[in-house]
Amino acid sequence: MTGRLFQGLLLLALLSALTGCKTVEGDGTAFFLVAEITPYHNDSYILPLHDVEAIARAEGMLAGRESSRIVVARIARGSSDDGYRNKNLLDAGKPSWSWHVTRFIGFADVTAEILDGWPGYVEDNLEAWLAGTDSTVGFWTYRIRRRVAAEEVR
Repeated sequence: MTGRLFQGLLLLALLSALTGCKTVEGDGTAFFLVAEITPYHNDSYILPLHDVEAIARAEGMLAGRESSRIVVARIARGSSDDGYRNKNLLDAGKPSWSWHVTRFIGFADVTAEILDGWPGYVEDNLEAWLAGTDSTVGFWTYRIRRRVAAEEVR
C-alpha cells in the first residue's frame, strides 16, 4: 500500500471515529449533497466520491479545515450504474433527476461561465446542457453542504 493511500485511509478512519459515522460506504463510495450557499433555487444534487483524497477534502470542507470549493464533475442522462439515485434532497416531493454524476473532476475556485447553472436548469435543458458543456457541471454558487447516507440515495 502506498504511503499516500495509507495516510488517506488512516484519515478517513479517524474522521469516522470522531464523527461516529461510517465515512465510506461498503463499495468505497461516499455521497455528498451539493447545494447553494444561499438558497435561491432550492435544489441540490448528489456527488458520489470514490477517491480517498477527494473524500478527505470534502470532509475537510464540511469541518471548516479547508476552503469550500466549486465541484466540477461530468454528468450523463439516466440513473447511475452503481444503484444511487441523483435527487434533490432539499425538495423530497420532486422525483429523482434524469441525470447523474459519472465522474468527479475536481474542486475549483472558478469555472468557465458556461458550466455555471443549477440542477433544475440542467434538468429542464438536459440535452442542450450535455451538448454545450461537454457534459460538465461547475455551478458557481453550489458547494458541498453535508454528508449523505447511502440509504438516502438508494
